[in-house]
Order: sequence, then structure tokens, then C-alpha cells
Amino acid sequence: MFPLPRRLVGAMIVSLSFFAPGILAAHAAVSTSSSVSILSKFSGLNVFESCPSKCYPPDVQVAAGPNHIGEMVNLALRVFLKDGTIVKTKMLSTLFNVGNDSISDPKLLYDAPSQRWFASLVDVTTNSVKMAVSAGNDPTVDAWKT
Repeated sequence: MFPLPRRLVGAMIVSLSFFAPGILAAHAAVSTSSSVSILSKFSGLNVFESCPSKCYPPDVQVAAGPNHIGEMVNLALRVFLKDGTIVKTKMLSTLFNVGNDSISDPKLLYDAPSQRWFASLVDVTTNSVKMAVSAGNDPTVDAWKT
């Protein structure tokens, strides 16, 4: 085995915390020890809220920034404060300015050095990958660049 960078380990821990369906957990910063503390847990965006036609399987992505937790499930992005308060829900078709009939595999990442949120998805209709970058560290601001 090889050591993983702390940033990657922290992102993996937040992502892995979602495997309990419908539950998000905000974790403390990764320290040199192997212990992680759960600060809060709350219900996340579920597949039926994000895709009324019951998309299967749910494509779940979770990322944590300095003040927010972002979650993408199939066709929607939901932003929470770290205590679980819902701040904003946005359809991915609006964020990426595409139709929602053939989009798939959303991805979400917060990059601490650039203080930006990065999102992507596959547009099956145009056989392309779409990307969006937030204007800053607040994912609720509508000034994402696509």
C-alpha cells in the first residue's frame, strides 16, 4: 500500500460516509491519527426528489467545502450548511444549460487551493462531458461558469 495525501483521504471519508442511504455526515478535519469525529448527520437529497421518474441507480456525489456540503444525485444539486440546513436545490439541467432527458453521471468536487467547486456530467444527447466551475467558495451563487 502507498500513503494517500490527506486532502484525498478527507474527500474519500466524506464520500464514503454517504453509503448509508439518505444520510450525510460532516466530518472533522483529518488528523494524523486514524480517528474521525462525526459532527452532525442529516438526511440528504434522495433519488426520488432529484429524479421523479425514479432514475436507477442513483448517481450520488458528495463534496465538502469550508462552509457547505454539496450533493448531486442524478439530476439535481443540493447545497447544505454543515449542520444539515438546506440552502439551495438546483436542477443540473439549469446549472449546465442542457436538457435533462439524457444527462448522467454527475461529479462534484471542492478544490481548497483554488476555493472553487467543480462539477461535471455526461450529456448523452451530444456525446460530451459538460463542466461547471463556481465563482468562489460559495456554491449557492448562480455565477457558475460552464
